[in-house]
Amino acid sequence: NKRGRKAIQQGKRANRPLPSKSSSIIAVINTPKCGTGGLTIGASKTLHCSLPQEPIPNVQHKDCEDGHVIRTHDVINGMQLLGDIRKSFKQQKQQKGHEDDQQQCLIITAVRDPQTWLPSLFLESNRNELCDRNEDKSASRQQHLSKKVMRMYKHWMNTDMHRVRWGLNYVRPQLLEEFGTNLRTEMENIERNGGYSLIPHPSTSSLHDGDNVLNGCELLFLRMEDHEKWPSILSSVLPGGFTYDKPSGRVDLCPNIKEAYKDLLEYKLPYRDRNAIIGDDSISPHILDYFNAYGYLSPNK
Repeated sequence: NKRGRKAIQQGKRANRPLPSKSSSIIAVINTPKCGTGGLTIGASKTLHCSLPQEPIPNVQHKDCEDGHVIRTHDVINGMQLLGDIRKSFKQQKQQKGHEDDQQQCLIITAVRDPQTWLPSLFLESNRNELCDRNEDKSASRQQHLSKKVMRMYKHWMNTDMHRVRWGLNYVRPQLLEEFGTNLRTEMENIERNGGYSLIPHPSTSSLHDGDNVLNGCELLFLRMEDHEKWPSILSSVLPGGFTYDKPSGRVDLCPNIKEAYKDLLEYKLPYRDRNAIIGDDSISPHILDYFNAYGYLSPNK
């Protein structure tokens, strides 16, 4: 559609005018285990941040030399903080007679293939038990651990479905709806644009009717399978570039689970389990679109 094409065209522009000092906001409002840590570290380096401010529930906020960085998996509290920052900026500029100064506002979120997202979410949920940093790499230990982890994974899939559904339903659908779009449209844009879509906020706001705290903001929607391109994508969106260093992966942090993690990545989720996650598509169309976008609705996948 026209709006989707406009978002892609805007995503290619670079070298925008640099906003006034301390006027930039980079908010990483993201689904768990979709690159949140690396994006937040990169944003903090880009805007020259120090220690975090006193956080509000479920939200990390850094007041930086060149702006603000927000990190959260909580859409409501994240939006509230973002709105407070923007209102404060506007009031300060009005007091100084600089009402024309604009505040750059970029929200970043990402999507990830279920084949890697589910194992990552599982290991994050069980890291205290599984990540013991034991360096014993003997074949017998690795084989025993792999079997244990696989049993735990299958059990987790059948007993912790609410966490999986929460991860899929809570963050991304609300953000996309707020920006007047949906997952199906933006996955097509991501594919066409080589790993990302840049979406301008529409003129009205459903979550913050009357306040319009997101007017002028843009949503950068990334695909995690294209993370090698993230530095160039982010640098094309943000004036002055973006400092991005790929963070340590789960295997780097927990070397004892290297072989077990490999087995999880190769494990094909049974069709019945996929259906259990998807549930009634009339209740959760976003989950249906998510699995469909990655081709997981076919029993042969």
